[in-house]
Amino acid sequence: MFKKMSRMAMHGEIKEKINIYCNEVVYEAIQGVSKYVLPNKLMNAIYSITNFIVLKDKEKYTIHGVEYEFFDILAKGTKQFGFDCRLEENRFMFLGDETLNPNLYDKIRKVDYVTHEAFCLDKEENIFHAYEKNHSTALSTPRIMNELEVKNLILYHTEESHGLERKRLYTEESQSVFKGNVLVLDDLEEIILTKEKRKMRFCDNFIFVLG
Repeated sequence: MFKKMSRMAMHGEIKEKINIYCNEVVYEAIQGVSKYVLPNKLMNAIYSITNFIVLKDKEKYTIHGVEYEFFDILAKGTKQFGFDCRLEENRFMFLGDETLNPNLYDKIRKVDYVTHEAFCLDKEENIFHAYEKNHSTALSTPRIMNELEVKNLILYHTEESHGLERKRLYTEESQSVFKGNVLVLDDLEEIILTKEKRKMRFCDNFIFVLG
């Protein structure tokens, strides 16, 4: 992505500044790794069109008319932030790339839409070892969300061994215990969450963009 951005910047194809929101660990990683991957000329082009907003816990920013509260998910591994926002009448929460920390249960309770990773099917946990990696399964996640009275559960960041059957298998296993709605999306699939047809696109089962 950075390589493409740098070339676009050098050719004047990017006219406005791009904001990248991240915590200090991610910011330092970007700076540290990028200098070994791309030459200074390309990195300077990226920095010329990029604003890095280094986030603090519970900090709020308005992006495209939507107010986001970014928060530390209290990850056991690398520091990660999630976010909480309201899309019209629906509250939407993104929870990063680890099993939800119990210290955040009260924050998640009764949220309309929650995104949570489900690394593998529960029946295949002995193959993929999700729990050893601070991840969840397609069964353990909905069980927790039931307790928290979440209405809609969006699962992402899954292993890819099942190909075209992935969506069906993960949906069936999760929906077998979850009382609300389960969404398992394909790469680049979009969902509409508001009357104004504000879209959310999921990329690589992990990163998504509101448009």
